[in-house]
Amino acid sequence: MNTKPKLYQSECGLHYEDKQIAKQREAFCSKYKSCSLEITKLLVEVRAYNKNRKD
Repeated sequence: MNTKPKLYQSECGLHYEDKQIAKQREAFCSKYKSCSLEITKLLVEVRAYNKNRKD
């Protein structure tokens, strides 16, 4: 059975597989009005891009 993981969307429309990470991202964004690169690298979109990227 191939099921997709549940995704959590942050207020800016980006997606995470972990609800806690999505909440951390929103807290960081609200506090600093910026994105954390450490949290952003965990985005579903970034991970999919890196997986499919050809060097």
